[in-house]
Amino acid sequence: MNELKTPYVSIIVPVYNVETYLCTCLDSIVDWIFTDWEAILIDDGSKDKSGAICDEYAARDPRFKVIHQTNAGVSAARNVGLDRAKGVWIWFVDSDDLIDSGLPVDRTLLDKYDLVIYNLQMFADGEEIQRKLQKYSHSEIGDTKEILLKNNISSYHQSLWYHRDGCAAQIRFTHGIRLGEDGEFMRKYEILCKKPVRVNYCNYYYRIRQGSATQSPHTHQALIEDTLKVLCNLLLFMVEHKVAYQPWLALRMERTLRSILNSASLSVNGYSEATILQKEYRTIVNAYKKAGYPLCNKWLLKLAYQNMFLCLQLLKVKKKLL
Repeated sequence: MNELKTPYVSIIVPVYNVETYLCTCLDSIVDWIFTDWEAILIDDGSKDKSGAICDEYAARDPRFKVIHQTNAGVSAARNVGLDRAKGVWIWFVDSDDLIDSGLPVDRTLLDKYDLVIYNLQMFADGEEIQRKLQKYSHSEIGDTKEILLKNNISSYHQSLWYHRDGCAAQIRFTHGIRLGEDGEFMRKYEILCKKPVRVNYCNYYYRIRQGSATQSPHTHQALIEDTLKVLCNLLLFMVEHKVAYQPWLALRMERTLRSILNSASLSVNGYSEATILQKEYRTIVNAYKKAGYPLCNKWLLKLAYQNMFLCLQLLKVKKKLL
C-alpha cells in the first residue's frame, strides 16, 4: 500500500494506558469503508502496552503514523497531532472509543464547508453497541451559520470534522486545563468558521466507562475550576477577534455556565464554599457583561449570581426528585 501524501482526513488519536480498548478503536479505523485517511497516534508516555500496539498497526498499515513522547497531557498530544496532520479535514478520536466504519464521505458536499457536525452515540463499557440503520442526509444548503449553529449545539468534539486549512490552522488546545479543553477548542472554531453543515449520520461511538477522566467521582471540582478558565480564555478570544454576540453563541455560553452549577451541586458543600464560588461566578459574568456579552438571561443563572447557595440547594433537591 502506498503512503498517502495528502489524505482527505487526518484522524488524531491521543493514546495513554488504554491497551484494553486500543485495538478495538484502531480496528474501527482500519475497517472504515472510506480509505483516504491518515491516523496520527500520539503515545503520551503510556506505561502499558499501548505504545507497542500503536507500532504494530503502523508496521502493518503506513496510514498509521506513531509519535512517542513523554507524558504531557491530552492537550499537548492533540497539538502534536495538529502540527503533523496533512489532511483536508481533522477528526479527533479518543483511544477508548470507536468510529462508525460504515461512514460515507461525500467530497462534493463537504468541500463546500469548513465545519461538519455529525451525530454521536454513547454506549456503556461492556455492552454491545446498538447500531441503527442510518440514512445519510444533511442540513439545508441555504442555512446560514447563525441558523445552523443555533439549532445544533455540539457537546462532543469527537463528532465534528474541522477544516485544517481554515480555522484549525489558527487554534490550538490550551495547556494546563485538565477537563473542558475540547470544549474551548470547539467554541473557538465555531466562532471563526464561515460555513458549517449538519450531517445526520452517527460517525462516532462514545464509550462510558468507570475510571475515565469524565466519569471519575472526583472530577466535579476540577470541572468547575477548568470551566471558569475556559470561559476566561473564550472571552479573551472573542474580544481579540471582535466577535459579535449572536444568539447561537449566547446559548453556548449559558450552557457552559449551567455546567458549572451542575458540577457545583455535586461537589460544593455548605454556605462558605458556595460564597467562594459565587464570587468567582460574578467575576466572570461581570467581565463578559463589560465586554458586551451578557450571560445571565436565564432565571437559574440569575439566581446563582444573586444567591449561589440557594441555587445549589434547589439543584440538589431537583436531582433527588428525578
